Amino acid sequence: MEDEFFPIIRGPFKLNSRWSATAAKSGGEWKIVNLHLSSNVFTNPLISELTRALWFAGGAGVVIGGLAGWFLGRRAKRTSQ
Repeated sequence: MEDEFFPIIRGPFKLNSRWSATAAKSGGEWKIVNLHLSSNVFTNPLISELTRALWFAGGAGVVIGGLAGWFLGRRAKRTSQ
């Protein structure tokens, strides 16, 4: 089954899922007595998007931290002379 979600914060995305059900006849009517829904929580569009965002944030943190350390090192060097 391919579900499509429309969250408010981000754009729509599709999530593949599987399901199974057990039906039983009760009082002359068929009723669902057990329902199992499942999706892959380890590889899906949301996890891929999060992983990409974490790589960008980590890279930006390294660059900003490196520049801040360099500037602070130069400043400390000037004040000690």
